[in-house]
Amino acid sequence: MIQEAKTKKLKWLLVSSPTKKNLAYLWDNFPVSNEDLAITLPPLQRPRVVPYKDYTLVILQMPYYDKTSREIRSSELDMFIGRDYVITVTDGKLSALNLLFDYAQDHPEKITKEYKDDPGLLVHSILNELLMYQFPMLNRISQDLDSIENVILEDAPTHKDAIQNILMIKRNIANFRRISQTHRHIIQKISEVDQHFTKSESNSTRLQDLMGHTYETWTTLEGYRETVNALHETHESLLNFRTNQVIKTLTVFSVIVFPLTLLAAIFGMNTVYMPLVNDISGFWIILGVMFVGALVMYFYFKHRKWI
Repeated sequence: MIQEAKTKKLKWLLVSSPTKKNLAYLWDNFPVSNEDLAITLPPLQRPRVVPYKDYTLVILQMPYYDKTSREIRSSELDMFIGRDYVITVTDGKLSALNLLFDYAQDHPEKITKEYKDDPGLLVHSILNELLMYQFPMLNRISQDLDSIENVILEDAPTHKDAIQNILMIKRNIANFRRISQTHRHIIQKISEVDQHFTKSESNSTRLQDLMGHTYETWTTLEGYRETVNALHETHESLLNFRTNQVIKTLTVFSVIVFPLTLLAAIFGMNTVYMPLVNDISGFWIILGVMFVGALVMYFYFKHRKWI
């Protein structure tokens, strides 16, 4: 589907879930090569900036949150930037981009007022919205970290969902880092070639401001990675501690019971001259010896602080 927001001097086309028919329309109406249009189709492409004589091609990967799977995934954004147009091609999953386009489509006069019919300022606004959209996802990761920390520290490290949640958070952080690691480089490259399409002398400064967003995102992700690794280690330490406690308890119990089992086995042998076998109180004497032996073992372990 192709949507259009335009003024007399600037067009913004949003192509969602591109098809060969969409690409044919762009090929017929804009000076973009068929090879570049073809890369907007799956699979995902390597992020890069390629300046041409008539337009600049920008390929970005941006993160989005999948509510169904609770995963952070990658969505490709392809931009064809000319002197009087901007074409953005996506899979439709970047809600921040969709909202910005709806606003521009409903208020075309804002394009002239806010973007001054300048493709460079429009590109800056698109990138700014997409980068700002990352911060709610970072907040969600922070909330997930707080939640799993409470589960671990509430003496419930064996909760069956704890390790799954930790691994999910680690995967989301890893995906987020993988997607955003090229953002600073791409923005830097755009600032180097923006004279090909921008009409504003200060647009390079605006693009440099976006570098701050990428730095803040990367720094936050670094902190989250260290936190989730620490939580993972804490979780495993608590699991090992509880496992050792269980093994210790079972070991002490088996050591206490072993002499009793041995004594019962000895008196269970079918020999002719077995002591106390014919004694009327033999059963109770043997039982008493076993009970006293168990008490001695118990208090010995207690004295050594093994239990």
